Amino acid sequence: MSTIGTIDGVANAIIEKIDENRAKLGNPQFVYEKVEDPAILAENHLLPAIHVIPFAEGVDSVHSVIGSEIGHHEFAITIIGTYDTRGVNEDLRMIREYGYACVDLFKGKNSRVGNGFIHKITVRFGAYAIVDRILQQYFLTLHVKAYDDGTP
Repeated sequence: MSTIGTIDGVANAIIEKIDENRAKLGNPQFVYEKVEDPAILAENHLLPAIHVIPFAEGVDSVHSVIGSEIGHHEFAITIIGTYDTRGVNEDLRMIREYGYACVDLFKGKNSRVGNGFIHKITVRFGAYAIVDRILQQYFLTLHVKAYDDGTP
């Protein structure tokens, strides 16, 4: 498999897993690989939404063996869930539940994604104020190891 095929395969597997589990994540209108300003999403009534962003927090560290076509990749993919909420305090638990439901999709026996596996997940939560609205977000960073030949 080509290098880009490996990376895109992992990203596609993550998007598919999220898409298959929308109800557990607050029924997002969109699940896609895209960077978008939360204010624009809110203004256009496109929330809740989940974005999957490869390399948002880092680089792809490629390891290879002399004489081999196989590459071993280590990189991060960020998942951002954005929700229009009633206020910072009112929906803290709900956003935390969605964030950790997303973690559960990718940990333990569920860590295999495409030609790779997730070996570490970091979680962060935040709020985003725009005029008279409070948007809340969770940020998951999935640390991935992947192999061009498909064997993690």
